Amino acid sequence: MASTRRTVAPYIKETTNKDGVSYLVYIPRMENGKPESVTVYDVHTAYAVRDKLLKKREQLHAAERALKKKVKKNPDALTLEEWMTKWLTVIRGSVTEETYKCYESLSRNHIVPNVGHMALVEITMFDVRALRNDLDKKKARETVDKILGRVLAQALDQAVADRIIPGNPARGLPSRPRRRAHRDQGQGKSLLVEQVGRFLDCMDPWWRLMCQVQVDTGLRIGELGALQVRHLDLGRASVTVEQSLTKAGTIGPPKTSAGYRTVPMLQPATVASLRQHIKGRGLTSSDFVFTGPRGGRLNMDTFRRRKFAPAVEAAGLGDLRFEGHRVSPHWLRHSAITSWAMASGLTDMQIAAMAGHEDSRLTQAVYTHLRTADLGHARDNMAGFWAAA
Repeated sequence: MASTRRTVAPYIKETTNKDGVSYLVYIPRMENGKPESVTVYDVHTAYAVRDKLLKKREQLHAAERALKKKVKKNPDALTLEEWMTKWLTVIRGSVTEETYKCYESLSRNHIVPNVGHMALVEITMFDVRALRNDLDKKKARETVDKILGRVLAQALDQAVADRIIPGNPARGLPSRPRRRAHRDQGQGKSLLVEQVGRFLDCMDPWWRLMCQVQVDTGLRIGELGALQVRHLDLGRASVTVEQSLTKAGTIGPPKTSAGYRTVPMLQPATVASLRQHIKGRGLTSSDFVFTGPRGGRLNMDTFRRRKFAPAVEAAGLGDLRFEGHRVSPHWLRHSAITSWAMASGLTDMQIAAMAGHEDSRLTQAVYTHLRTADLGHARDNMAGFWAAA
């Protein structure tokens, strides 16, 4: 049967084919000027959806007209909170949904509560510096730089472009004084065997197996969160990586094209634990291997804060640093890759392939660490050399 389409009402098109009748509700010029479409299978539902979307469009346009009128009539009355709302609405169509949610969250939680009440034209570099100093006490510098550089500075760039403010007070901030360097313990971002054992003993039993799998396979934390039973081949002690969990909680592709890989490095004890884990929880091939106690997907930030960090402290690893960074889940990945380089006999290219790296030079330069504790054999060899001289 050939497919036919006809317009039954403004913004509603009816499509008839071998599968039946469907109705496409298409509303142009919605948020950010982009259209919005919904397919339904009942004509009464189509009318209801159309009316709802038209009402939403009118509300969006009314809010935008009101803001433009306010800016034109009295730019001094425009607050930073109002401007951030407008800017986020404008950029939503030009960035990924994950990026938008990240920017919106940073604005709502850190920018608006602190300086959102201020008039946009009155914000100075001193205000931005005060905000940075306040955030530095609560957040890592990388997070603060993202809040100010990627979110606030970009929003104010648009205000400059629209000639609302003469310059951007978030640009050209004086650099901070350098933090006192931490002394590294001579092992890089890599834990020794006995440190891994202590850490696993202190980890919450619900998450212990996931950490053990990461130590064996070197998977990224997002790859572990997206791991399904079908990705495990316990007969061959291997894990196949086909997808990754994003910070927004969605499933996407691996980090790079090299991220699609099979890692045959599961240890016998880990394989036995995985068999028991799958059987005990009644998991099917499409189920995620590692989920929260209530069955939800892994929340990486919550896991780091509530489970991983307390286990690090309990294991006596809280003072470990590498270039100022504390022990994090990524250290387990570094530990796995370093152990492959030192004990597996694999070539650099093979290690890079299992790590999901496109270039083995990255693996050598960043992920394989020279550990002082593992160099004792060199001292013994040299002692024998000089004794024979």
